Amino acid sequence: MSTENILIVEDEPVVALDLQQTLQEMGHQVCGIYTSMDAAIKGVETHQPSLVLMDIHLQGKGDGIEAC
Repeated sequence: MSTENILIVEDEPVVALDLQQTLQEMGHQVCGIYTSMDAAIKGVETHQPSLVLMDIHLQGKGDGIEAC
């Protein structure tokens, strides 16, 4: 089973925690949860994840499309 690092970028805490729990139950490792574009970019630089699950609407300036 894959244990790739996955980074979640989601501004709704309930959604982010549900995604994290589901992914972990499937055997994946979540390396971080971020709520804004700036934090997500720093998180990618720090963790170098294999996959980023990105919401479009984020906290603060910038959105998921701009972050990508």
